[in-house]
Amino acid sequence: SNARENGNDDKTVGTALTTVTNGSGRSTLKDVTAPQTGILDDPSNAIGLFASQYHTDSYLLFRALCKLSSKTLPGDENVGVSSTGGLGIGGSGHGVNFFSASTTVDPLALNSKILSLELILAVFEHCGDAFQNGEKFVYAVQSYLCVSLLKNCMSNQTSVAHLSLKIFLLLVRKFKTHLKSEIEVFVANIFLRVLESPNSPFEQKVLVLEALRALCADPLMLTQLFLNYDCDFDAVNLYKDIVHHVTRISARACAPINTSSSATKRDTDQELDLSRTGLEVLVVILRSFLKSLDLPGGDDKFDENDGSSSLSMLRQNLKLDIGETTASIDKYRIKRVPSGMNALEKEDSSENVAEKIVVAFDKKRTAQQNFEIGVVKFTLSPKSGLSFFIENGFVELDAQDMARFLYENSEKLDKTQIGEVLGREPDASFIKEDNVDPERGGKGFFLRVLHHYVDKMEFTGLSFDESIRLFLSGFRLPGEAQKIDRIMEKFAERFTRQNTDVFPSADTAFILAFSVIMLNTDLHNPSIKPERRMTLESFIRNNKGISVDGGDLPEDFLTGIFNRIKEKPFSLKEDDEAREKVSKESSRDMFESLFVFEGPFGSSAEDRKREKFRKEREEMMAASEQMFKKRPSKNMSSRKLNLDSSTQLTDSVSPADVVKPMFDVTWGPLIGTLSQVLESSTNETSIALCLSGFVYSIRLASHSGMSLARNTFVNSLAKFTTLGSIKEMKSKNIECIRTLLSIAIIDGEYLGDSWSPILQCISQLGRLHLFASGLDSEDQFLQVGSPQLTKISEA
Repeated sequence: SNARENGNDDKTVGTALTTVTNGSGRSTLKDVTAPQTGILDDPSNAIGLFASQYHTDSYLLFRALCKLSSKTLPGDENVGVSSTGGLGIGGSGHGVNFFSASTTVDPLALNSKILSLELILAVFEHCGDAFQNGEKFVYAVQSYLCVSLLKNCMSNQTSVAHLSLKIFLLLVRKFKTHLKSEIEVFVANIFLRVLESPNSPFEQKVLVLEALRALCADPLMLTQLFLNYDCDFDAVNLYKDIVHHVTRISARACAPINTSSSATKRDTDQELDLSRTGLEVLVVILRSFLKSLDLPGGDDKFDENDGSSSLSMLRQNLKLDIGETTASIDKYRIKRVPSGMNALEKEDSSENVAEKIVVAFDKKRTAQQNFEIGVVKFTLSPKSGLSFFIENGFVELDAQDMARFLYENSEKLDKTQIGEVLGREPDASFIKEDNVDPERGGKGFFLRVLHHYVDKMEFTGLSFDESIRLFLSGFRLPGEAQKIDRIMEKFAERFTRQNTDVFPSADTAFILAFSVIMLNTDLHNPSIKPERRMTLESFIRNNKGISVDGGDLPEDFLTGIFNRIKEKPFSLKEDDEAREKVSKESSRDMFESLFVFEGPFGSSAEDRKREKFRKEREEMMAASEQMFKKRPSKNMSSRKLNLDSSTQLTDSVSPADVVKPMFDVTWGPLIGTLSQVLESSTNETSIALCLSGFVYSIRLASHSGMSLARNTFVNSLAKFTTLGSIKEMKSKNIECIRTLLSIAIIDGEYLGDSWSPILQCISQLGRLHLFASGLDSEDQFLQVGSPQLTKISEA
């Protein structure tokens, strides 16, 4: 298939292939290594020839660079596996590998990969409109470069990962309208999973955080991220997921560390560095909001000379030039005024578009909240949950639409209750009115739902037991035999209709299907003793004479079914994951109890961590490649129309118009993280970042009219001053007092009723000042007969 893809790809170049020649009129640029995954169908008929010889040469050279950068380096196939075949225990490190494994890397191959990535980076730094919007070049980026970046961003080689992330950030900046699904895969399935994994190396987490920091430092890129994903009903909440993952990793350093375990000072320092870097990402997001609103603080910079040498080198290597942000915003504002439209008309138009965007975001958020409520109701009572879904427009009171809803949301709904719905009695109805069409909720409604649900399944070409496994993956079979009969009878009809050469009749398939269910229960029920479980002979004997006219099914056919079910039972993914988790924990505890020491007799904790991440990385890569393959293929006209409409929609919105909904998503998890770090941390840099987060958040909430967020942040900061409490006042509490007073001075005009806790703190400061000055306390001052009160009464 690769050869066919390469051949089709070369056809799109047309006669221009002769432009790269060796003097004989033939192209010397061959497709030696085609990408193995993620290849789109080449829309050659829609594209035609390139505009010039230069376009053709550029395409061929870019494709060759992408393929050269895709070659796998030794050591990237298995994280931490040494050249001798065992797990490396030592190594020189030198900042080259994420793990200190003794992996031999071919210098020529590594330099070749780095050079190709650097050339690709140079291409994107200087490419023009013909490259950014040319359909053939966009296809090359999707089909070749994204596959390369998927491999290289998870590389063990730090320099390779650096360059890959730089290229990815430029892709987000310049190709965001063409790579919506690809960006989602990279961020959601790679970067965020690296952050949440306890086994991923420290340097790789730092790289991901620095990439997110560079991404969030640009208000335009941050806004586009929110508009294209969080405001799209069909996309994931990418911005929200980023905020939640970063807030979690920022608070991890505050979690109690068991010093009696294998935790070392290095691990503690790394957790602190990750926490601080995560806080910087959160503060950068707030600064982008301030920059969009043209408020003080938007142009603040971090102090890079803070002595954190372990992070400064990585940061300098990864940093993109974000200095063009302000100019790009100015250009953005200028170019939005079309000819023939005055500034006032433009402002009204922009506000209308922004209002529509906010409304779309609110609708999506409300729908997600209602869906979560419906899931809970469905788990408690299927009929109550389905009624809630119908009332909120998720599904219609129609048997076919209900089957679609259950089928598409089987991973979100309770699978036991889905099985109960599908197994209801044949005359069961959804509504209690007479003479109602079964398709619309009358008697037999749930039976019709079952029929439509099974009709959505595709069993063509699958073996009988694999078809049952696929069928049962979306729900849990009820416990009653009559319900199992109804469900498996419909399955047998569907399977026989799609595989006419397997069984002579649907009745034979039904009898065997029920027998297979019983076999699965008998073989894998832990309450049945091994000596009493069904054998192959008894399974074959139980299914004698079930074919037409009392005939028998082939013995090899039944033997294959028995062996496959014995090896792998029918089970839901949730049950498999739960069992795997329990098994891993028990085996890990047993292993650590047996090998409490490190050395030649047992692998170290670092080796086990390295091996776990290797498996996690393989899973992430496989899942990402599957997502690339499932990209919707569209013809060129529809794709172009979609891109034009998407670009029009997002380009019409100024970043300032969506700051309020974005901050509304951010401030909830942000206040929890800032408060937790400020409460438990003693690191001056972390405390300073938290206080900056409080200042920026209060300023944003005050100028955006978000009174709840403003009051929450002000009250929380006021509590950290410890004024009016019996807690010991530390240096960080004094900094909180200074921060609160500076907020009152700079943003006091917008604080509204949030002045109350500030005035209380000022009152407490005044009282402390009286005590420090040697004056009497309030009780003595107000005591009857006191000299002060006598003087006041005489006056």
